[in-house]
Amino acid sequence: MARNENEGQWGREGYDNTQGREGYDYSRGREGYEHSRSREAYEERDEPSTSRFTVIRRINGIITLVCGLFAAVLAVHIFLFVFEANFGNPFAAFVSDWARMVSLGLGNLFLPTNEKAQIALNQGIAAILWLVIGWLVTTIIARILLPYPDRTWYRRPQ
Repeated sequence: MARNENEGQWGREGYDNTQGREGYDYSRGREGYEHSRSREAYEERDEPSTSRFTVIRRINGIITLVCGLFAAVLAVHIFLFVFEANFGNPFAAFVSDWARMVSLGLGNLFLPTNEKAQIALNQGIAAILWLVIGWLVTTIIARILLPYPDRTWYRRPQ
C-alpha cells in the first residue's frame, strides 16, 4: 500500500497529531501545566521560609556531622584494637575513652571467644547504628519541618 505524502501518522489525509480528542493542544507540552505543588509556587515564597530552610539545613548538617564523628571514633577504635595499638599512648587512650562513651551500651552484646572479634563486632554495630540514627533523625526533621520541594535539598545527590 503506497502512502501519500499528505497522509498523517495513521494514514488519514491531513491528520494533525498535535490536537487531542477534545481540542487540547499537545504541541505546547507541559509548559502551561500548573500543579498545586509546582516549583514556581515555592520559589515565590517570602524570606522567612528561606531562613527556616537554612536553619533546618544547618541543624541537619550538625546532626549528620556529630553522628558521623561518633561512627568514625568507633571505627578508629576498632582499627587500633585489632592492630594492637599501645593504649598507654594519649591518642589511643583518648579514642578508647570516647569509644566507650559512644558505644550505645553494645560493648558486650556479642561475646565471641576472640576479644578482637568482640570489639570489632560490637563497636562495628554501634558505628552503623550511629549512621542510621543520624539519617533517621535528619529525615524526620526534614519531612516534618520543610515544605514538599525543599524536603531533600539538604542531602547530597546520590
